[in-house]
Amino acid sequence: MNIRRLFNLPLCRWVTVCARNIKIRKFCTKMYKYFKNYLNFKMICHMSLLYAVTFFFILPHLCRNMRFSRYYSKPSNETDILLKQNDLRAHDAVKYSNYLRLQSQNSFQKSSHNDKVQREFTIAVITQSRDNNKRHYRPYYLTQVVNQLLKLSKSFTKSQKSVKILICNVDSNPRLHSEVLSLVNYTTVVERYKKNRASGLVQDEYEKEKQDYLFCLQNALSLSHSRYIIMLQDDAFPENNFFEALKYILKYQVETRWNRGEQMDNSQKWMLLKLYYPEKWQGYSKSLFDVLELIAVGLIFGPVLGSGYVLFLNKNTSMWLATIILGIYSVIFVHGIGRPHWRELRHFSKYLYQLEPSHGCCTPGTLFPFPMAKRMARYLESISCNKTVPVDLVISQYPKKLGLEAYGIIPNVVRHIGMISSLKKTASSDKVSLMGMFN
Repeated sequence: MNIRRLFNLPLCRWVTVCARNIKIRKFCTKMYKYFKNYLNFKMICHMSLLYAVTFFFILPHLCRNMRFSRYYSKPSNETDILLKQNDLRAHDAVKYSNYLRLQSQNSFQKSSHNDKVQREFTIAVITQSRDNNKRHYRPYYLTQVVNQLLKLSKSFTKSQKSVKILICNVDSNPRLHSEVLSLVNYTTVVERYKKNRASGLVQDEYEKEKQDYLFCLQNALSLSHSRYIIMLQDDAFPENNFFEALKYILKYQVETRWNRGEQMDNSQKWMLLKLYYPEKWQGYSKSLFDVLELIAVGLIFGPVLGSGYVLFLNKNTSMWLATIILGIYSVIFVHGIGRPHWRELRHFSKYLYQLEPSHGCCTPGTLFPFPMAKRMARYLESISCNKTVPVDLVISQYPKKLGLEAYGIIPNVVRHIGMISSLKKTASSDKVSLMGMFN
C-alpha cells in the first residue's frame, strides 16, 4: 500500500490496516516479546524508584542552596546572607591585619618603593573607596584581598621575594580611602591623585576605568621587574591554592604546549590569562560543545552504571537497555546540579586545572607576561573607552588583533566577592549574582 495514502486514512482505519499487515504484526510481536523478557517489572520498579528519589527528593534537598543548580531556591534574604558571609571574611582579614601590625619584626615589611629584584609575580590591586553611605556599611574588600595574598605568598615562598604586592589607589579622594592607610605599612602603595581632591577628573566613567587600569599597569611595570604581572580588582578574592595552581598551569599548559606528542615552546604565542569568568555564564547551554559534553557524560557513565546494575541487581535484564536508561539518568543528574559546581571539584588539586579560550568579558583578575604587559600598556594609551567599548572588551580583543592566544583558567582562581559598586557605591543585584556559590 502507498505510504502517503496510508497516513491520509482516519486513525481507526489506519490501525486496522496496520493490524492486517503481516510485517507490521510480526515486528510488534517481536518487540513485545523482547520488552516482556528484558523490561521486566523489577527493572521498571528499580528505575522508577531511582528517578523519583533522585530528582524529586535528594537533589531538591541537597541543591537548594547551590546558586547555579536547577534546584536552587532563592531565599528572600539573599542579600543579608551574602553580607553576613562577607562580614565573616572581613572580620578574619582585620584580625590578621592587627596581628601583622603588632609584630615588631615580620616578613611583611614594606619593600623599597622602586626595586628591581627579579620576581615571579607582581600583583597590582586596583582600588577605590566602596563605603556605602546609605547603609553605613564598609565591606573591607581591599583588606580581605590583600591579607589573603599576604597569607598565600607567605606559604608560597618563605623569603617572599617571588611576590610583590602593589596597591593602586585610584580614588578621587585618596586620603579618604581608609583601608589603604591601614595597609600601607606592609605593602607598596601608589596614588593616582596626589591632592586631596582630583582636579580635571575624567567625566566618562568608562574612560576613567581605563585610565585607572593603565595607571596601575604602568606602575606595576616600572616599580619591579617580574616574570608575570597580575592585575586584580579589589574585590577579586584569591582561592587558597592561588599561587600553586598558577605556577603549575603556567609551566605545563601555557608556556609549553603539546603538539602531536611533542612539547613545544609557547612563551611567545600568548598574551594574557584570565583568572575569572562569571559562574552564572559557565552553565550548560545549547551550544554544540556543551551538548557534546553532556552526550559524553551519558556515554561514559551509562555503560558503567548499566553494567553494575545488571551484574549486581538484575541479571535478567538487557545490558544495552539499562545503559540507555542510566545514561539518560546521568545526563539529567549532571545538568541538574550545574556545571559551575562540578568545576569547583577541580580545586582539590592543581593537576585538575585546565585552560580554555578566553571569553570576551570581565577583568577581575588578569595575568600578563612582562613583555606583553608593556605592549598592552602602550595600546591602552592609544585608545579611548566608552559604554560601547569598555576596557575589559578592549583587553580581550587586543590579543586577537596581534594573532596571539588569550586563555582562561578552569575553575576560577579568584572569587568575585563585590556587592558594593565602586562607581555608584550602592548594593547591586547584578553584583550579588556574581559573588559565587553559597557555602
